[in-house]
Amino acid sequence: MGAIAPNFSLHNEFGASISRSSIELKDKYVLLAFWASWVNNKAESISEMKQLYSEFYGNPIFAFDGISVDTDKGQWKQAIKQDSIKGMQLCDFNGFNSAIINQYAVTTLPSYFLIAPDGVILARDMKGDVLKRQISIAIK
Repeated sequence: MGAIAPNFSLHNEFGASISRSSIELKDKYVLLAFWASWVNNKAESISEMKQLYSEFYGNPIFAFDGISVDTDKGQWKQAIKQDSIKGMQLCDFNGFNSAIINQYAVTTLPSYFLIAPDGVILARDMKGDVLKRQISIAIK
């Protein structure tokens, strides 16, 4: 926390390249939610992601980005559709060998990072009500 978040460039489910400086994320508080379709606690992870998305959806200064650690594009797309995962979903299909996984030092899933518009990491690895409170404070 307090460090500048590494930049990234990943493709969304429609094939468009998205980076931290893309118009969709620029000048916003961004929550990066690292997840995978194959994790043991998938139902719990997806439920929490959905709650976070729905609680803050529509706030013009907030963006929710799911970053998958999947290696199979079909499984990833199926999970997005089957689990009705909302928000921008990104993946490079390199799994834990992905550059973004190394840049953000992600070791467990799900992992969350709240990034301020100036790129500073405000929260890392918080979950549940603690994370919701941190997001609420940041976007006020």
